[in-house]
Amino acid sequence: MTVEEYNAKLSDFIVELKQKNVPFDRAVQSSVQQVGNRIFVEGKKTNGEPIGQYNTADPLYINPDKDSPKTFPKKGKEGNTKFKDGKDHKTGYFDSYADFRAEIGRPINTINLVLSGDLQSDFRKAEAGQPAEATKISPTKYVVQLDREINEKKFEGAEERFGEISNMSVKELEDYQTIGEKELINLMDKKGLL
Repeated sequence: MTVEEYNAKLSDFIVELKQKNVPFDRAVQSSVQQVGNRIFVEGKKTNGEPIGQYNTADPLYINPDKDSPKTFPKKGKEGNTKFKDGKDHKTGYFDSYADFRAEIGRPINTINLVLSGDLQSDFRKAEAGQPAEATKISPTKYVVQLDREINEKKFEGAEERFGEISNMSVKELEDYQTIGEKELINLMDKKGLL
């Protein structure tokens, strides 16, 4: 290949990179997935520590029709389903929030910010089980944002209570850079530029 041919290939590559920027896209999308897994699956803060532990001490009543993604028996503290006057209970009694989560099949080993899955799907921009996605603004700009105000408040409250959760960790930043570099090298190799 002559210098002129190489320069022409390189010019085409640069145009394609400006239009699609596949290496950057793959690095961003991979990072969003990694951060989402850390928060919503592993239950870890930015520094790698557990977000926190679910309350195991304070009893509570929960309305299965309003405050739970899954149903459970409506009952009082003693397990009765009706009040003394014969009216049905509208809530269920639990010895703690951890007991409530266990009852509806949610993990209780560490806080993972998932109850109904709404916050998680808003963050990931994907259905449960699907890869997370950042929103593409342009080939060089992506955003990760919560679209629903209630979820913004949930995240803000969690970070006020437990510390930094949403920022990328040092390892996640390193992985992002490594993926971007590898994807760029792979693309250049595929185009015959290496």
